[in-house]
Amino acid sequence: MKKAIGLKFQRWETTGTPAYEDIGELTNINGIGIEKAILDATHQGSADGFTEVITGLITAKPMSITVHLDFDLANTAQTNNHDKLYADSITNGMQKYRILLVAGGPNVVFTTAEITDLSFDTNLGEGVDATFTLTPSGKPVWASTPA
Repeated sequence: MKKAIGLKFQRWETTGTPAYEDIGELTNINGIGIEKAILDATHQGSADGFTEVITGLITAKPMSITVHLDFDLANTAQTNNHDKLYADSITNGMQKYRILLVAGGPNVVFTTAEITDLSFDTNLGEGVDATFTLTPSGKPVWASTPA
């Protein structure tokens, strides 16, 4: 079985009682962060010829994520997780996701995002992994406790 890094990837589900549902355990994540645009505001009156800048918009960086889909054939909801990721990747609409620290603390990242570049990989005896880019829209929320 593939070693996870102690984080759950969850998706907001509105069917039935609205709640976050487990999609799988993260085995790799890169790119959690923000990028701030800097705009050049240099003009003829800039002091001693030095450039001047002003801050622009802040962008949440796309995250490259690999999730281990631990299929429990007795749990129908779990066996459909790959279908949900696929459906999210081909529809035009934002979806709410969160990354939840499983052990060692309750830190979470909430974001509304689009899934792009989705692929599924299988290795004998290790199950199925989904690898995708999660591109946030708006401001991600970093929280100390799940909502």
